[in-house]
Amino acid sequence: MKEKHILLLLISILFCFLLTSCGIPKPPEANQINQDFSEQYSTFSVENPFDETNPYVYDMNISASVDKRQTNEKSDNAYCRVQLVNEYYKITKYLKLTYFFYDKGGWILENCTEYQDPDYELLRCPFDAEEIAPLLTNDYSTVEFKEMNEHLSEGKIDFCFEVKDVQENVTSEGNVIVSLQYHGADWTYELDKSDVFLEWNIKGHWYSTIYSGLYMDVLDMTSDSVLLDVIYESGAEDARKGNRGPLFDTSDEFYWHATVNSTDLWEEYTDDGEPCLHFRFDFRAWGDKWNIYIYKDTAFAQVRMYKMTELYKVEENPFAM
Repeated sequence: MKEKHILLLLISILFCFLLTSCGIPKPPEANQINQDFSEQYSTFSVENPFDETNPYVYDMNISASVDKRQTNEKSDNAYCRVQLVNEYYKITKYLKLTYFFYDKGGWILENCTEYQDPDYELLRCPFDAEEIAPLLTNDYSTVEFKEMNEHLSEGKIDFCFEVKDVQENVTSEGNVIVSLQYHGADWTYELDKSDVFLEWNIKGHWYSTIYSGLYMDVLDMTSDSVLLDVIYESGAEDARKGNRGPLFDTSDEFYWHATVNSTDLWEEYTDDGEPCLHFRFDFRAWGDKWNIYIYKDTAFAQVRMYKMTELYKVEENPFAM
């Protein structure tokens, strides 16, 4: 009789175990998790550094692994490492997935949150030279691709182009490095023009109507100075009209004539990438420094707080007697 009771107890325990094991299946494994993500993470979008209205969209291969999880009777928290990979990028996302078990429907993903910032890895350069060259064609008439260097661990790509441009006041020639930096969701770029040589063609005769008349004869230019012959006459008329007289009325108290050597000299680039030669000189007229800005096909004079006035190149000294 005792043996019969023991046998019935064992059968009951086994029956309860079978009911428990068959009632709630195991929570989803990696294969099911991949399927849950297949739509949400099937593509990866990166901002286009050359056209912000047209982002790059890539198809991605997805694989997931469970680093750790905590499962209760009808809930499951899985901490997963999800990798999205294509030929250019590898993104690793760290996600906490919360599943709930329903009598009808089984295990269903109810919530997904990132518990750690994702890792971004650049596998190879996603650009070609034809995409990069238009960044330079507005500034240079000749743009030729030389080489590309990948610094993948730094997320950096360097494109080197040989450039040349001939304009009225300056000839630009040398190499420009276009450096692209990957940030995960976007790219940025910088232009390094430090290897571009600027040859300025500014010798000759210049005239501006600033304060009625400024004549400037550029006699010589070196890498760090400009030698100038300057005449200022407050009552002068526009030299381009051929009126010579007023600048040679040396008895006029508003007449100044001096030869100056400017050593305040800078080569700069505007925000639009245009080269600019900026120099200034002391001149007795008004007792201020006069600033001269030479661009590729225009030039301007400025003194004090007054607005810039265009500086014109003339073929010969219009005041020479």
